[in-house]
Amino acid sequence: MIDKLMKKYGYEKTDENRYGAYYKKREPQGYDHIVCVISKASGKHLMQSYDAKVIKVNNAFINETAGVEIPILLLMWLKAKRMARKYRWEPQKTGHAEGGVMERLTYRDKDGFPMMKKRGGFIKRKAVIDLITRRYENPEICTQEINSIPAADVAPVVRCKDCAHRGWVQEPCHGNSVDYCKIWDCTLLNLEATFCSYGERRDDA
Repeated sequence: MIDKLMKKYGYEKTDENRYGAYYKKREPQGYDHIVCVISKASGKHLMQSYDAKVIKVNNAFINETAGVEIPILLLMWLKAKRMARKYRWEPQKTGHAEGGVMERLTYRDKDGFPMMKKRGGFIKRKAVIDLITRRYENPEICTQEINSIPAADVAPVVRCKDCAHRGWVQEPCHGNSVDYCKIWDCTLLNLEATFCSYGERRDDA
């Protein structure tokens, strides 16, 4: 019903998923007007209205904001309410990046050998056995002990730069478009280093 009413006002739905819904309208002035509702992990869900064209200002890529009619505001509010029920938009509790889902998966190196944790990192079990074999005359007991240690239950992380949940958002103060995490509802400052247990690699990464 909401989508039909949006279409009546000229807005075609272009996408909807558990993170939000997007609508586009070709305005008489010659630009594509985007309105959307976006899920926020804090529970304070967001509505945006902007020109789809990206422009560069002072080495920053931005979208210009666009005014929206009062009926559209109401419809977007109703859409957010329905999506909150449909997709269970609830505030998410934060957790340590190395915990939870990451630790329930088994990680092995490219040759299939299990990894061992040491001082917060991971080493190859085969590398340890090779080292002991080279340095000691009777390494059998040590290697048997090492082989008896179970592999750590971890998984390789997906950095924010390669994550499917990475997006962009328009900052309200100066209109700059910045990298944004759709899961944790936060801007991303260090894409090369940051990660979390919800990371999913993009198809093109």
